[in-house]
Amino acid sequence: MEVKKYAFIDVRNTEGTTSKLCGFYVDWCKLCEYLQKEWKCEKSFFYTGIQEGDDLAEREFDALDKLECSVVRTKPVQVYKKPDKRIEIDCIKCGESNVSTIDMGYQKKGNCDVDLTIDAIECSGPDTEFYFFTGDGDFAPLVNKAIEKGVNKVHFVSSSKAIM
Repeated sequence: MEVKKYAFIDVRNTEGTTSKLCGFYVDWCKLCEYLQKEWKCEKSFFYTGIQEGDDLAEREFDALDKLECSVVRTKPVQVYKKPDKRIEIDCIKCGESNVSTIDMGYQKKGNCDVDLTIDAIECSGPDTEFYFFTGDGDFAPLVNKAIEKGVNKVHFVSSSKAIM
């Protein structure tokens, strides 16, 4: 029996790794075609958040969704305010306290991990092989469950470097 291979791509996580650590951007359509032709993936699942009004991203993932080898799951991006940092420094000469507040900005999240998990569990079974493109370290329970369901091999495509 032939092994069925599936790729699960956390787009924003992979994009952050390739752009910040490796210095290049991914053409998602070319990646999908590569995964189909070279790695023999039956389907490649792409998960991403798209910010409202980002027409370029919408067109990019619409084109990707039209490829026979891909499944695209998009969600609206949620914007979260990071907690500000309060720094208090006392002068060692006069003892006067100086308090500063540092604005830590905002974080954008697509929150697609659950979608990825559901798709992976649904694809799990005997004679299957998975490729995960992510740097998230919280997929260990998913990998264990997939192996329980008969997945032969699980590969992670990521980086060992930390993004600062």
